[in-house]
Amino acid sequence: MKLRLLNRLNSDFKKNVATLMSGSVVAQLLPFLVSPLLTRIYSPTDFGIFAVYMGLSALFSVFATGRYEFAIFLPKTHESAINILVLSLLVALVFCLLLFPFSLGVRFLTGDHWKIISELGSLIYFVPVGAFVNASFRCFGYWLNRREKYKKLAVSKILRSLGITSASLIMGYLGFLKWGLIFADVFGLGLASIYLATLSVIDSKKLKKYITMLRVRRMAVRYSQFPRVLSFSSVIEMANTHLPSLLLTNFYSAEIAGYFSLTQRVIFSPVSLVSRSVGDVFRQRASQLMAEQGNCRRLFDKTAKSLALIGFVPTIILLLFAPYLFRHFFGAEWEISGHFAQILALTFGLQFVASPISVMFMVAEKQKSDLYMQIYLFLAIIMAFVFSHEYFVEHWTFVYLLAMVYAIYYLFFIVLSRRYSQK
Repeated sequence: MKLRLLNRLNSDFKKNVATLMSGSVVAQLLPFLVSPLLTRIYSPTDFGIFAVYMGLSALFSVFATGRYEFAIFLPKTHESAINILVLSLLVALVFCLLLFPFSLGVRFLTGDHWKIISELGSLIYFVPVGAFVNASFRCFGYWLNRREKYKKLAVSKILRSLGITSASLIMGYLGFLKWGLIFADVFGLGLASIYLATLSVIDSKKLKKYITMLRVRRMAVRYSQFPRVLSFSSVIEMANTHLPSLLLTNFYSAEIAGYFSLTQRVIFSPVSLVSRSVGDVFRQRASQLMAEQGNCRRLFDKTAKSLALIGFVPTIILLLFAPYLFRHFFGAEWEISGHFAQILALTFGLQFVASPISVMFMVAEKQKSDLYMQIYLFLAIIMAFVFSHEYFVEHWTFVYLLAMVYAIYYLFFIVLSRRYSQK
């Protein structure tokens, strides 16, 4: 009986991953195909300013929901889960509305003291909007994931990518270079969020009668560990992703940050593709197995091995040919991004495996362990930057140290995730 259940789950798992992957492949292929055009329209400085916006909006989008959206998967009944969805959206709306006057105050109080704020200028007002559409996209996406609407989720990823790429090109050709990439990101996310919101409303018509403020408050109390522990952990995790670009902008230049941003945009797109597609389905199946059997080790090992095999070839290609490939596809001035990619190649390979299966920390409710790991990485990045900036001045040393820090971190993450796959 157990073997039959495992075979059925594995079959469904592969089918659902394939569905999400098909949408993700198209969604990631579009930005990759237009990147050679974008690098010839927008300058490294434009990409650097966009990286600052992305870092700030991503950080605030994590704060916005209190990470309640992760709890959407946990209740046994859809009646409880729909109230968590409403809770997540309400918290995000209030937070982002309050973020507008905060952004205004930060801009006028800091003046030119913080380079990342002065580089953004009036574009800082896009940050609350970007944070809200980002949070909404996640909330509705997790609800439809719970409902196993994988084809709809695949379509939403394509819609988001199509909106971002088309708006980026149009704004660039119209000459709106400084804020073209930022507007495009808000437009694409907003378009996909509206699509998911419409589907969620249609899908949950029969559940509307169960939505009450009393139940919403109960869910807020029941899953209060998410904003208390996981929210801070997720903020640190997001900071670990965007902190290098923010540091490079503030202490070196937006141009250097732009080179680094293109590296992240190109080589970590496959990580994002696989992480979101495999991770979404893995979370759902792992949660089911852990609830029924207290063990998902077999599913974990098969997933990790498959990811390692898939990621091996692109890692080797980056190690050997990254500078040439970047120069050829994106233009001669972007060869620096290729050298960054070469340095970070091993990090790419490890992250390719670690990111999708790292959801085990949430499935096993090991939020505190996740928090400790994120704090280690955050402090390690800061230490790497301080050491390189104080003793070597130039940015190359920082990138080398960053690659080493990330590699150690992802190795530990894989080991701990496997340990938590069995109670």
